Formats: sequence, C-alpha cells, structure tokens
Amino acid sequence: MEEIAFAEPLKINGMNVDPNPVVRLLSQTFPDYGEVYNWENEKGDIMWIPTSIDKIPEIADELEIKSGDRIYDLGSGDGRVLAGLVILSGGTIQCVGYEKRPTLVNLSKQLLKNIGLDDRIGIRCKDILREDLAELRRATKVYCFLYDSMNLAVASQLEKYLPNSAIVLSRYYRMPRSWEKYSVQSKPDYHKFCIRR
Repeated sequence: MEEIAFAEPLKINGMNVDPNPVVRLLSQTFPDYGEVYNWENEKGDIMWIPTSIDKIPEIADELEIKSGDRIYDLGSGDGRVLAGLVILSGGTIQCVGYEKRPTLVNLSKQLLKNIGLDDRIGIRCKDILREDLAELRRATKVYCFLYDSMNLAVASQLEKYLPNSAIVLSRYYRMPRSWEKYSVQSKPDYHKFCIRR
C-alpha cells in the first residue's frame, strides 16, 4: 500500500492526534485483499468490501469519538475499523463488531490479539439481518459499510434499540427516507444520523 500522509491531526478527546502512525500500524497488521474479497468457503454470501485503511481516520473524525464511547461496527470484517478507532482514541473506548462469517470472526480475533486489542474489542459471530440487536441499547455510536438494502433491513432495529443521541454513520449507502429526521451534516461519501425521539 502506498503510504498516505495526513496533513492535519485529528481532534480526539480534546487533543490533537497524528493519524499517520496509526495508519502505518494498521497497514502492517491487516492484509491488503484488493478492493473486493469473497471468502472461498462461503460461496453464495454477499461480497465483503474491506474499508480502506486510509479512510479510518476520516471515520473517526465523522464519529467524533470520545472517551467512554461504546462503538459497534455492523459487518466488522477483519476488525480493522474498530482497531483504528481504539488506537486513535488512546484506548479510551470500547468496541464491538458483528460479523456473520466465522472465518472472518476468527481472523479478526487473531489480528486483534496480535496487536494487543482483544481486550478492547469484542467480535461477535452474528447475522445482523436475522438476529436480534438488543445489545445496541449500550451503543453510543454505530458504524456500517453495508449496501442500501441491508441498511433498510437493520434500520428498524437501530431505531428500536439505540438510545437518544446515538450516532449512526453509514459509508456510501443510505438509510431509509424516514431517517431524514435524524440526518446531520457529514462529509461527502457518508450519511450521518443522530437518533432523536
């Protein structure tokens, strides 16, 4: 991967954080699968599109991570986004990833253990389209990089369980039109929402 240099630090927990060392560490830890990777032994499943490592500081900035956050990643893949968020926060947040592919769950647990983050990030083997998401009652923020149809499928559970002021950040893909009431300003390529009842 060609090295990315971020000109400006991120503001996290009221402090300036240089994202460059984090991106370098993540690039050394998480494999480069190319743009799209489909697990050989799980044919028929939807393709997994890994989030580009250089986008993780941008995600952290959009989520406005702060000490004490509990962040969930719906479709956490190999755990790279959550790893980046924890490192950028200085280890002051807890994260949970939901991933339905057992091979990816096992891989992410191993990669997180390799960099000493297995105590800050829990990875659950969970099919978000078919299983109850009541645990989201504990979330302060949710990140998802899912197709429109998948966002539509999980939207009602997010509305049902997320507490007031929880943030939902979707990269590229939209939430239902009824979510316009929750919409807040975000950078291009993101859809950001704040749950308000």
